[in-house]
Amino acid sequence: MEKKFTIWRDNARIDVRFSVQKGKIEEFAINVSYEKDGEVIEVYRADTEHGFLHEHIFGEKRKVRLEESFGDYNAAFEALYEYAKKHADEWVK
Repeated sequence: MEKKFTIWRDNARIDVRFSVQKGKIEEFAINVSYEKDGEVIEVYRADTEHGFLHEHIFGEKRKVRLEESFGDYNAAFEALYEYAKKHADEWVK
């Protein structure tokens, strides 16, 4: 089952999407962005696209592979979701 939701912060928007089967997250994406002059600017994304867990840090134009950092996607999703909520507003300043 796929779930999606958006959290609006002061200046940031956090879009979350994940799929769960039998209590386990099979894939997910967490995107942090903001709007400037009508344009959406992405600043951070953690996702499991391409078959592995990785982060995109757009200001630094890099992609970091995280697959070995977490035991499973449930733990990764929980940690990265909290990380995005904690830092979203400072990333868009």
